[in-house]
Amino acid sequence: MTFYDTDQADQVATEFFDYYYHDRGKVKWDGYFLSEHQAALKKHKVDATKGLVDEDF
Repeated sequence: MTFYDTDQADQVATEFFDYYYHDRGKVKWDGYFLSEHQAALKKHKVDATKGLVDEDF
């Protein structure tokens, strides 16, 4: 394992983010939103089968 001093760590991090890291941006957030939406739909279905949801709402 390599240990860096502060200046070296900054240089390594800067090089990584400049040349190797690809930020997925909106794609990542869309995936997060879809995951949360799916969880909410599953909860709604469970609640509806228990009669806890007013379907007219």
